[in-house]
Amino acid sequence: MILVLAVGAVLLTPLQQDTTVSVAPGTRLELTSHTGEIVVRTWNRNAIQVSANLPRHDRLEVVVSGGVAEVRRDSRYSDDDDTIDYRLTVPTWMELELSTVEGDITVEGIRAKVTLSSVEGNITLRGGKEFVSIQSVEGDVSVDGAIARVEINSVDGGITVTHVRGAINAETVDGDITLDDIESSDIETTTVDGNIHYRGNVDPNGRYRFDSHDGDITLEAPQINATLTVSTFDGEFQACGYQVTLSSKGGVRTNHKRFTARVGNGGAQINLESFDGNIYLVKPGCR
Repeated sequence: MILVLAVGAVLLTPLQQDTTVSVAPGTRLELTSHTGEIVVRTWNRNAIQVSANLPRHDRLEVVVSGGVAEVRRDSRYSDDDDTIDYRLTVPTWMELELSTVEGDITVEGIRAKVTLSSVEGNITLRGGKEFVSIQSVEGDVSVDGAIARVEINSVDGGITVTHVRGAINAETVDGDITLDDIESSDIETTTVDGNIHYRGNVDPNGRYRFDSHDGDITLEAPQINATLTVSTFDGEFQACGYQVTLSSKGGVRTNHKRFTARVGNGGAQINLESFDGNIYLVKPGCR
């Protein structure tokens, strides 16, 4: 069965149109927009509420079929480049696939899989469960409170991840990467022109990689038992609050080096690499 709900336009341009449609648990929401902001919030109803500012000849449609609810704009008489802002309220359990070419995306309160992409815009996610995938070509990305595997890719923008429980893979070309209050045994971060700052726990059986070509790396954790692989070219390695035992030749503060070392009883594998930046291993409160 296919259910189509449409709201016709009348006299004004643009016209604020809205509709609400019931959905069954497990339904996935899809929305693709060219230009404009997408904002999603949640409620405890098994229904989707959608509002958008459309040109007078356009129609707002929600098509439900095969476990997918697709929000569409019927723009046969209008320019697809018009700026259309969408406001949605959805169930907390609803999986999301949202994309826009030019515009910000904000999602709050979702407890399901999330896939978000924007070519030119910032992306903010508060929530997420099981799996989170975010791509932004030109814009900052922020993820807070996800209990999920998180994968983030940005070309020109910073990445901020906070209060996340799960594996993290974060990559940007031109921007800082900040990870704060993290519980994960599997982290990989890469930036070409930016700093990396990690603050969280280090699982004794975990695998961690922090790689910046032209920036500093700071690893801040309350307790570390790990084997370190450290590589710098034009920078220094410094440890504050931790005793580092070298297992290969090289001075801890010597430039142009690569060495391995042990902190505590080993355990975790941590790779720290910066070509043109300093690397810091810090216990919280150490100055």
